[in-house]
Amino acid sequence: MLIPLDKLILFCTLCSLRTPLLYSGLSSDEIGNIFSADDEIKLLRKKAKEIIPLKVKHYAEIMQVEPTSVKINSAKKRYGSCSGTNNLNFSLYLMDKDERFIDYVVVHELCHRKHMDHSLGNY
Repeated sequence: MLIPLDKLILFCTLCSLRTPLLYSGLSSDEIGNIFSADDEIKLLRKKAKEIIPLKVKHYAEIMQVEPTSVKINSAKKRYGSCSGTNNLNFSLYLMDKDERFIDYVVVHELCHRKHMDHSLGNY
């Protein structure tokens, strides 16, 4: 099925991927035909791989810490984690959240470089 160009909204950000299409006059079935769940996950992963490492680098410099690595995963119940070997892991689903929340999760995980627990010393 070809979608008329005037009905397809092109946009640069991936946040609220389906929302702009709802305003294009397309039904939710037509939207589902354009973007599958796999496509949406691929786009979120791509965006996360572009944005999160930059945020980690920025805040790591300010906090004077250095993670071993930064990885993106598809965890649905945990937005971020820090391993005992200082590897930072972030969920691609963070890309659906407000930027301030993303920053909070990044800083929180970087704090684990100094305090590997959730005691008051970590905050």
